[in-house]
Amino acid sequence: GEARTLSEKAHAQLDEFLDRLPLCLNRDLIDRFALDFVTANAATPRIARNRLVRALFRVPRTAQTMLLPLYARLATVMDRGIKDFAAPLLAALEKEFR
Repeated sequence: GEARTLSEKAHAQLDEFLDRLPLCLNRDLIDRFALDFVTANAATPRIARNRLVRALFRVPRTAQTMLLPLYARLATVMDRGIKDFAAPLLAALEKEFR
């Protein structure tokens, strides 16, 4: 259905948000990212959530270790604002580390 797909503009906007993610190098930037992300993606929260979860899961765990605590904070903040945000991320992480 129309609500399940992204328009080109929404897709480009979501890509821009995800491109900003590695630049969020402190708590204030992560918190601002979370607020902006939820606000901008209110029309397609499930699609946006799934893309963000994949982006958080795919962070290189060796090269970007400084980002891991910030991404954990983002997952916590997002889980408070988007229903079931953390569940798929936790499931993917548990599967990988078993």
